[in-house]
Amino acid sequence: MDARQSLTDNGVLQCKTAREDWGKRVFDEAELIVVSPMTRALQTAFNINGQACDERWLLSHMCSEKLSGATCDEGTPKSEQLGKLPWVKEIRGFDELAEEWWTEKREEEELRVASFLDVLMKRPEKKIVVVSHGAFLGYIVGFHLHNVEKFLMPLAELRNSKEKMQKPAFNLNNALIKEYEGKPLKTIANAPLNALQGIGRKKAALLAQVGPKTVKALASWKFARWAEALCILEPLGEEGARDFCHMKETMNINKAFDSEWEGYSITELLDAPLSAFEGLTEKQDATFQSIGLKTIRDLGTWKYYAWARAVCTLSETETEDGSS
Repeated sequence: MDARQSLTDNGVLQCKTAREDWGKRVFDEAELIVVSPMTRALQTAFNINGQACDERWLLSHMCSEKLSGATCDEGTPKSEQLGKLPWVKEIRGFDELAEEWWTEKREEEELRVASFLDVLMKRPEKKIVVVSHGAFLGYIVGFHLHNVEKFLMPLAELRNSKEKMQKPAFNLNNALIKEYEGKPLKTIANAPLNALQGIGRKKAALLAQVGPKTVKALASWKFARWAEALCILEPLGEEGARDFCHMKETMNINKAFDSEWEGYSITELLDAPLSAFEGLTEKQDATFQSIGLKTIRDLGTWKYYAWARAVCTLSETETEDGSS
């Protein structure tokens, strides 16, 4: 929260009260004081520290507020900041700060938090004070900190926060091999089948001999789609009905099956080998069985087909730059 504005009189009073309550002790014991370059963060640290800064201070744009598009989340130009707060030039990191540092390209918020925590954990100092912003710090502590509110966090909790930041909330890690974890859905859709956890290169090669080679190809593979459709419709069929599949203008799926299987009930078709499909052979049944697909029902309920279809369906909603 910058808006190129200074703290209000009430804000300064809050800082003085915080100094008397806990600030003096915490800041005096700190080996390192990391401060966001945004105006109010600088003034907050300056006032809680007794209106002084020293060699322990370090300016870091890594812990600045997230950019929401509102002017209150923008920074102050370096030259303008120096005119308002002349003491800022004494802080390490100020010289390296760009004139309009907040306009520079930055990592996504979670990744920036993880990078910042990584920097802190590699520092030699053990007692570090960070003066930042509610939304940014919320990623670390798990809730929104109010003005001049303190929160003490041991190193172990800091590590846990970093690990959480490096694991996107939306992920498919239990369905993908390590190489593809965190990859865009569109990338996964075009990946080879062994990207799906559990298929492996051998099964993927066997499946490629009879059909799909990629996740997208499996998702749209006609035999899997036909098998799934039969599984969905099986409970809707009435037992004991007569076969009229060769009568004109009568319900049938003759183009999907070899002629010898035409007219069978859905349940009977689902229990048939995959070679019952028009276009697959008995010789290929052995290949399917080695993959674990003995019947059409097995294919229609195969988890890898369901995963592939789900990934490709959701990939249609994915934006390339992560925007809404």
